[in-house]
Amino acid sequence: MSKQELPVPTDIKLKGRNVMVKIKVEREGKLEVIEQTAKFHVWGFRKGRSPDPKLASMETVGVVELPDGKIRMVLPEKVQFLDQGY
Repeated sequence: MSKQELPVPTDIKLKGRNVMVKIKVEREGKLEVIEQTAKFHVWGFRKGRSPDPKLASMETVGVVELPDGKIRMVLPEKVQFLDQGY
């Protein structure tokens, strides 16, 4: 019996999913929160902020690509998917 490969939705995997993200940007020396369209690539993890430095803390982040090509890590509550997904 041979193994059968499952189809991979390459259009989603290679291009990323359309999202709206809330990000902080600096304008005229002030930080502002704006909404920006982006391409979502993957969920990841980074070291979180813990009140006790002896405790390890991890937080989930979305890795997104902005229209100018910059990559940002965004908290899940700041990501809104704009397509139907999988």
